[in-house]
Amino acid sequence: MHPFSTIALGSLAGMLVCCLPGETTAQNLFASDTVHVYQFTPNGAYTSIATSPGHIMGLAVDSAGNLYYADANYGTVVKVAPDGTSTTFATGLIQPFALAFNSMGDLFVSQAPGTGAGTGSILEFSPNGARTVFATGLGMPAHMTFNSAGDLFVSDGAALSIYRFAPNGTRSTFATITGQGIGGLAFNSAGDLFLGAGGTTAYICRFAPDGTRITFASGLEHPIDLVFNQSGDLFVSEFGTTPYILRFAPDGTRAAFTSAVAAQGLAFQVPEPSTLAIAAIWGFLFAFRRNVRR
Repeated sequence: MHPFSTIALGSLAGMLVCCLPGETTAQNLFASDTVHVYQFTPNGAYTSIATSPGHIMGLAVDSAGNLYYADANYGTVVKVAPDGTSTTFATGLIQPFALAFNSMGDLFVSQAPGTGAGTGSILEFSPNGARTVFATGLGMPAHMTFNSAGDLFVSDGAALSIYRFAPNGTRSTFATITGQGIGGLAFNSAGDLFLGAGGTTAYICRFAPDGTRITFASGLEHPIDLVFNQSGDLFVSEFGTTPYILRFAPDGTRAAFTSAVAAQGLAFQVPEPSTLAIAAIWGFLFAFRRNVRR
């Protein structure tokens, strides 16, 4: 078989499409209140795609487009397929709070202390549901996010700290937040970490990779979860007097995306390559293949 076979070219096409900036379709936003998960289109139209009689907390989406949500009351993680079918992915958890996927497709779940202070933990689930304990000895592990190097960042509400976990589980303190509640975490494409901090002077701060901190936005009431879309806009669930999902442009310009739901957890749909990008890449690769054969 020629080294540039159809199969090899197809694999290469997939990789190149994923690497093309800006050549993806618009993303839908998932948002949860305590008993529903909603799907918002980019223009703000929304529908309910899942309900629970428990208490829905964190959301995450895998590479296949399946949505996962944590149910704190029932101690479960539920998987919702793109066609709306719901199945229980994990059970027997202690008030699961946040969810995050690493690049290998493993799902990380933060859960509350089980037997007293300092017993909060993070569990790791392989795609087939096999469970291992990734980290223990946490106060109140809340929101989680991964950087491009595969390090897991966790906000601890009891310690008012952000911890960084290397892929092997080694923990270090990345930052502490004095006198404030601590909430959602999200990385932008430049590798800066954004944090929502609550309390009487709620704000969003941005950490450079070296830990340097600046205030990105102020005048908030209770920012809960943070998530970036593929265009670099930051979406924030603001659980205040009037609940909003806020949208911040990269320069900090703020706008209300919706006030239709009292959102807590947020997650974006995995973007799909646009038809134009796929056509362009396949055309290039098959032309390249013909030239090689000559």
